[in-house]
Amino acid sequence: MHALRHYYASITLADGVNIKELAEHLGHGHPGFTLRLYTHMLPSSPERARKAVDSRLSRLFSLKSHGAVTEQAAVRSPTTSWKPGGGLYLGDPGIGL
Repeated sequence: MHALRHYYASITLADGVNIKELAEHLGHGHPGFTLRLYTHMLPSSPERARKAVDSRLSRLFSLKSHGAVTEQAAVRSPTTSWKPGGGLYLGDPGIGL
């Protein structure tokens, strides 16, 4: 039975389920306990982190170009459309930090 729980935790973490959800599914009282048990199974990748930041920044710059200040405002804006991979990038002229 323990091996099955461990397998379940492994595949759900690999597929992106967060620790809090997994702790609830496994019946653990605190997500910290689950994290200590399964931290070695969490995907860790600088490339994954870089892609996440790039995606969020390009989305943010794309929203600003449509006049939206926040992502939440863009969702409410009838004129805003965003496509993954689209928008402005830090290397584009006219974008300063």
